Amino acid sequence: MDRILTVTGLTKLSVAPDTIVLWMNTQYKNEDYDEAMRLSAEGTETLRAALEAAGFDGADLKTADFNISPEYEGRQDTVTGAYSRRFIGYCACHRMKITFPAENALLGKALAAVMSSGAAPEFGINYTVKDTESVKNELIKRAVADSRKKAEILAEAAGVRLGPIASINYSWSSLELVSNRMSMDAVPLMAAKTAAPAMNIEPEDIDVSDTVTVIWSIG
Repeated sequence: MDRILTVTGLTKLSVAPDTIVLWMNTQYKNEDYDEAMRLSAEGTETLRAALEAAGFDGADLKTADFNISPEYEGRQDTVTGAYSRRFIGYCACHRMKITFPAENALLGKALAAVMSSGAAPEFGINYTVKDTESVKNELIKRAVADSRKKAEILAEAAGVRLGPIASINYSWSSLELVSNRMSMDAVPLMAAKTAAPAMNIEPEDIDVSDTVTVIWSIG
């Protein structure tokens, strides 16, 4: 029977965010399906044009999710107590995002553009890291190094010789390098229709961790 030593390496990193993701959600309601779709498309193009006027690339405004669904109003008969639903129209919901470098000046311009567009979307901000692959690779290297260090200590304590690696188990899951989302109220920013609001946001570093399980031969 092969003699093995299984050790899980763990590593953590704090990464400074360098990218902003500005999320925008629009909702357009109408009794007519085609009209709800038209209003949504018009609102999207209005947002795109406003961002382009502020110096952003309109092609960077991406759709994250879109759906249009019927809406109903619940009613209860005051005499019989019977409950019924009445169709009131369609709601076209469009979730969009635009990504740009994490600079307060750019954020101020983007927010001013969104507010001046008249589309009045709900919106929020995420801070993230552009090069997630480099962060992922660094985590893996450190996790493997941590596994080796632990294996060497265990082997020495047990009085055995640490041999070559027999196998490595690693889950190639996607790395979520995203800060907590910040929601912002559109009302106080409506004054920013002609100028970028002054932004002074210093986001916290993003804490990430990963594990690698290494199986070592021992002699």
